[in-house]
Amino acid sequence: MLELTAITSDRTADDVVTLPFELRQKSRQRLRLDSGREAALFLPPGTTLDDGSLVVADDGTTVAVRAAIEEVS
Repeated sequence: MLELTAITSDRTADDVVTLPFELRQKSRQRLRLDSGREAALFLPPGTTLDDGSLVVADDGTTVAVRAAIEEVS
């Protein structure tokens, strides 16, 4: 399982994870990447992810965050 531990801005994404707003606010959680691979997010408390954020795994893999399409009421 990938351990995503840092945010970066100077890399090319190797994989993508699509998350709704609620999950982009959590700094520690278990995720399933769009490719089906499992990952664990371990970022500092209070960290939020935006559409287009890039997070780096312990093995150097870079994952792009995509905002899920959500209904607005």
